[in-house]
Amino acid sequence: MHSLDVTVIVVYLLATLALGIYLAIRTKTAEDFFVAGKRLPFWAIGMSLVVSDIGAIEMIGGTGGAYRR
Repeated sequence: MHSLDVTVIVVYLLATLALGIYLAIRTKTAEDFFVAGKRLPFWAIGMSLVVSDIGAIEMIGGTGGAYRR
């Protein structure tokens, strides 16, 4: 790995950490955490639940199943 690679990775990790800390400070209740304080439309919350359920295992398993058939 070159120094530019390491720099990009470190900047990405620091930005992710800073965003997480910022959002953790703003989140006060479980309602804030799960439904964004009811400020989002139902479809956005529903889609976030659907896409959070789809992970790498489903992606790999789906391509493996397609290859097998």
